[in-house]
Amino acid sequence: MHMEKERKKGNEISGLKLYIDTNVLQGVLSRRNKEVIILLDRIKSSKLTCTTSILTVLELLDIAKDREFLIKLIKDKWADVSTFLRERKNKNLTGEELKNLSDKINNLFLEYNFIEIINIKEDDWELVKKICQESNLHSTDAIHLVTAWVGGCRYLITYDNQFIAEGNRILEREKVLDKLSIITASQMLKLLEGASS
Repeated sequence: MHMEKERKKGNEISGLKLYIDTNVLQGVLSRRNKEVIILLDRIKSSKLTCTTSILTVLELLDIAKDREFLIKLIKDKWADVSTFLRERKNKNLTGEELKNLSDKINNLFLEYNFIEIINIKEDDWELVKKICQESNLHSTDAIHLVTAWVGGCRYLITYDNQFIAEGNRILEREKVLDKLSIITASQMLKLLEGASS
C-alpha cells in the first residue's frame, strides 16, 4: 500500500535522495546483477541524488579481499571452505593484489560518479548505539540505517530481507517511516517506472 502511494505521486520522484547498501553495489561490482546496473542507470538518468557511506567502501574492500584470498587458497592449496574460514583473518595478499582490488573499487565509484559518499557525525553514534541495543540489526546495518536517516534519504535500497524487515520496524517505531523506507532494488525500479509512465 505504501509503495502504491509513492507510485501515484509520479512527478515527486524527482528530487528524491537515495541510499545504496553495500550488497547492491557488490552486485554491480561483480557484474552479475543486471537489475542493479539498470537501476543505477535509471537513477542517473532521473538525476536523483544517490548516496552511500565510507562504510560501504570498506565493506566492498573486505569482500574483495576475502574473495581474492579464497581464490588464492583454492588455486594454490586446493583448500576447502572450512580452511578459508579458519585462515581468512590471516590473509597473505600481496601489495599488488591489494592495489588491484582497491583500483577495482575506486573504478566503480569513478564509473558511477553520481554516487555521493555521506557519513554520520559524532552525535549520530548515540542513535546507532540505541538501534544496536534495541533491535536485531547487525551493527553495520545500524550504521547504514542511521547514515541514510540523518542524511535525509527517502529510500535505502538493499537486498537484505532481514535488514528490510527489522529496519522498517525501527523506522515505524520511531515514526519516520514516511520519511525513510528500506526497499529492494526491484521496488525502486517499479517506483521509477511508475514515475515515468
